[in-house]
Amino acid sequence: MNDAEICAFVEKAIYDEIIPVLDLPRDELVSFASAVTGRFRNPYIKHQLLSIALNGMTKYRTRILPQLLAGQAHGALPPRLTFAGGADRLYRESGMVRAIQYRMTPTGYRAIKRCGPAIAMAR
Repeated sequence: MNDAEICAFVEKAIYDEIIPVLDLPRDELVSFASAVTGRFRNPYIKHQLLSIALNGMTKYRTRILPQLLAGQAHGALPPRLTFAGGADRLYRESGMVRAIQYRMTPTGYRAIKRCGPAIAMAR
């Protein structure tokens, strides 16, 4: 996560939209979140989009959907998680995804960066 905008977006999603609706001790959640973002920042850990994407729907159903439902129950959908879900769906339907070659291409990265105004609105 060496892109400052994307890093800020992810951290705000974690701290503003995920942690507040989880029913666990806050200090444990913050510690876990810090470890996760630390791993993302570690340039020596190679983050494989293929391995992440292969379980994308499972991860969505088990991690993101409950957050969206919890946000809805609290009266507001979490904007960053809602945006991320929509962006993922658009990316998958765009034809840029190829079954075994799922990876972020320069074209895909530029497409996501063009979402900057929407990311800025979700801050």
